[in-house]
Amino acid sequence: MPAARARATPSPLEGSLLRLRFQHMKLLVALAESASVHEAATRMRLTQSAASKLLADVEHSFGARLFERGRLGVRVTPAGAALAARAGRMLRDVEAAREELRLLEQGASTLLRVGGLPVTLATVVPRVLASCREHWPELVLQLRESTGRQLLRDVESGVVDCGLGRALLDEPIDAASSALRLAVLKPETLIAMVRRTHPLARRKRVSVIELADSDWITPAVGSSAHTVFALAFQAAGVAAPRPAIECDASFGTLVTYLRRFNLVGMLPDAIANDPAVATGLIKVDTTFSVKLPPLSFIARSERFDAPEIARFREVCALASRLAGPGREPGP
Repeated sequence: MPAARARATPSPLEGSLLRLRFQHMKLLVALAESASVHEAATRMRLTQSAASKLLADVEHSFGARLFERGRLGVRVTPAGAALAARAGRMLRDVEAAREELRLLEQGASTLLRVGGLPVTLATVVPRVLASCREHWPELVLQLRESTGRQLLRDVESGVVDCGLGRALLDEPIDAASSALRLAVLKPETLIAMVRRTHPLARRKRVSVIELADSDWITPAVGSSAHTVFALAFQAAGVAAPRPAIECDASFGTLVTYLRRFNLVGMLPDAIANDPAVATGLIKVDTTFSVKLPPLSFIARSERFDAPEIARFREVCALASRLAGPGREPGP
């Protein structure tokens, strides 16, 4: 006989949380966000004494000081921060379950909340949607656009079930959170682009020095995208160009600016090679490009191999391979 499948046992922290009422968990989250018992009580429509009683119950249950009281309010302790984060994830999971039950009553069988980078939502997700509509019609997707660290935080905190993003060079995913796992989907490269009337559009073999001397629209200084951008120029032995414009917006906005002004900008290869998106723009004839951290599927460790997450991960992996250079993101 096959061995019985062992049930996953909750951690001591999860076990204690399960013994608490929703009011306790809501108070932990409210206190961590407001740093004031009075504000947390108002938010929960409780009296201040009732909120204080709930907090005392939680601290007694865990045998630890979760918030330090002072004249200016409360300050969360490391134990309180960890507990509030876990409580927030559990509350969001409950809300997701309620939404899934509502959709089940309407004929759906699975709800997935998916976060994605703007470029991913424009190039990979359309193929994901086309595949799901054909082979998994009972799936309901809720899409949320996020960037960089925020996407990782959304996955870790349970705002979304999974994400399509990148591990950042200055904040590797294993350092950002040991609670996250990723599966690499595809490599990505940034390519220098200009409008057709730009002087570099007519040049053959533009050097890195000539690129650096041009007027640029760059990622915002201080952002992870700009760090990758600057490091690529540094590796080529040239200082990163001083921007004429810094743009911390979607690639759709960047395309609009490149079409209008004589500026050099960098677009992901999935967009640069899609004539439907990059109309009016051409690639600069140069060997210089920027390697991005690979596009990855990201989920919380405890849910990474859940049946619906695993199935959706396979759909995303296939869509990523199909949404390669020169391919339109259609079905």
